[in-house]
Amino acid sequence: MNINNRHKKLLKEQIEKIDLAVILEQSEVTELMSLIRVFLENTHTKYEYPMLSLYCDWMVHDSLDRNLFGWTILERIDSALTPPSPSINISEHIDGILTPFGLIQVREELKLLLKKHDLTCDLVNSYSRWMKVTNVFFHKFAERPLAFPETSIDDLMPGPVRKDIPRDAKLIRGRIIKRHLTKSTYPNLVVNSFCILDNTNGEIKEDLIGYLWHISMGPQNRIIMRGQIHSPEQPEAFSQP
Repeated sequence: MNINNRHKKLLKEQIEKIDLAVILEQSEVTELMSLIRVFLENTHTKYEYPMLSLYCDWMVHDSLDRNLFGWTILERIDSALTPPSPSINISEHIDGILTPFGLIQVREELKLLLKKHDLTCDLVNSYSRWMKVTNVFFHKFAERPLAFPETSIDDLMPGPVRKDIPRDAKLIRGRIIKRHLTKSTYPNLVVNSFCILDNTNGEIKEDLIGYLWHISMGPQNRIIMRGQIHSPEQPEAFSQP
């Protein structure tokens, strides 16, 4: 048995174990994401499933400030937080933050991965079980920020490549800053980091009450925004309750 088939077998066994479980344990979901991470790395398909790969990495790292797709999410959040005109209520506009955060995309990518390798899993089809999985995600992600590298604005503007700053980070960060420097509307809303706050006491539930998103923005992270996390998908989007 080659290494890819062995990892697929382990992944299949873990999926079957989860599908048979009456009570979904945090450790089982964590193990599933760990096996998916190894499988994607060994099949060299991480970039085919960027959000799923990001979630897998997020489960095991204290922070992500060198992840290209993580930077892209920060850029999308930055765009979501920037109203197209001063007349729009920004507190209502920020409801769009969960779209770039990728809960819908990660479920779709997991469904595609399973279908491609002839695997099935009720987790991606059941609303109640997916909410429990999302609870595990957020519990693991809590206080583990997505962030740009800690460095000055001048250093992150596009220009000559510096060894200590990835070129992709410079370009994305520079693009965000330049956009805000040339706009008069909310010029200081430049997202530096995003994280989850967990007020659930570790309870795995069928809703997302108790989780907050937390964003640091502006020079020296002086601007803070927080909001309640809610599911971007309703039960009707799932084939099972």
